[in-house]
Amino acid sequence: LLLLDYWPFRRWENLANDVGKNKAAANLIVEKLPLFVLSAAGAVITFLAQRSDEAVASVEQFPLGIRLANVFVSYVAYILKTIWPAKLAVFYPYSTPPVWQVLGSVLILLAITAGVWRIRKTAPYMLFGWAWYLVTLLPVIGLIQVGAQAMADRYTYVPHIGLFIAVVWGCKDLMQHIYFKASTNLQKSALLIGLMLMGILAVCTHVQAGYWKDAFTLFEHARLVTKNNALAEFNAGNALREKGDIESAVDYYRRAIKIDPNRVDAQNNLASAYFSLGKYDKAVEHYAIALRINPKDAAAQANMGTALASLGRYEEATSHLLQSLALDDKNPAAHNTLGVIYAQLGRIDDAIDQFNKAIEIDPGQPEYLRNLIQAQMLKRNPPKQKK
Repeated sequence: LLLLDYWPFRRWENLANDVGKNKAAANLIVEKLPLFVLSAAGAVITFLAQRSDEAVASVEQFPLGIRLANVFVSYVAYILKTIWPAKLAVFYPYSTPPVWQVLGSVLILLAITAGVWRIRKTAPYMLFGWAWYLVTLLPVIGLIQVGAQAMADRYTYVPHIGLFIAVVWGCKDLMQHIYFKASTNLQKSALLIGLMLMGILAVCTHVQAGYWKDAFTLFEHARLVTKNNALAEFNAGNALREKGDIESAVDYYRRAIKIDPNRVDAQNNLASAYFSLGKYDKAVEHYAIALRINPKDAAAQANMGTALASLGRYEEATSHLLQSLALDDKNPAAHNTLGVIYAQLGRIDDAIDQFNKAIEIDPGQPEYLRNLIQAQMLKRNPPKQKK
């Protein structure tokens, strides 16, 4: 709003000839205080909500120096991707940019700032547009890091309004000075070039939209146009796994883990993929890694128990399943698996108790009811022990 007072309303400029200009200038700020308070309150609420979900990254995870470097690089990268929208990705992984890239970005930003300041009197829209871009992008540029992304194209929707205003008004002035003084052939050439650019950008839009046709295409493109993108590898693997291509999914999970060995969800899903392929030893290996990273992961504890049970290691399996249920006793599959193990060990009453709990949580699962009936039949007609 303060920028709008500068241009196009020119309220700041009109103060230059006012006798009480200091008071009038103060009024321009005071009149917006309620909106500033609302903005500050919204920012605090958003920050607290993100922090409660552990989305706000710590300084240890992303040091301040790396954040500042990423700020300068991102400001320039957003502009370049606007001019030529290539290598767009749904997720850009965080990395430490090289020194030359940081210094180059700083110089570009300083040069643009100096340029628009120099022509502020003849082209105030340039300073307005540039300041709009810098200021509105600042809250999401990464000084307070939310999530693991270095950039996000969606953050530029509002900031780009300023850039587009500067470009449109600049083109208008340029046309007034050059276009109408040019020859007819030059005018036609300029029009043709403009139409060609629109056509090229339309094709780029069509191609980019095609990457969103399904989850695999989206994340496969993201991993190809970025470097060390563990999230893209992981989600592409998930998409393949949902399609039933488990073996290919394993390759993606392995690459995700190679990039980020502490990615617990990738370790879990790789283990589950190995389990689906019948490679129980491999499954146990990666569930163990996942549990070393996060021993309070109830799903991983339950999955580890299931994998160990498949290997006949019932005591270890029971231990992990009990740990899982201590963390989350509303997991019907864990109750069912524990019931099956108890039945194998001859603890029929305990098995019946677990099957009943599984049915209570998920009464629509026929497997749980079938296991309960079989356990009750075993209780009524226990197998005769061999002499």
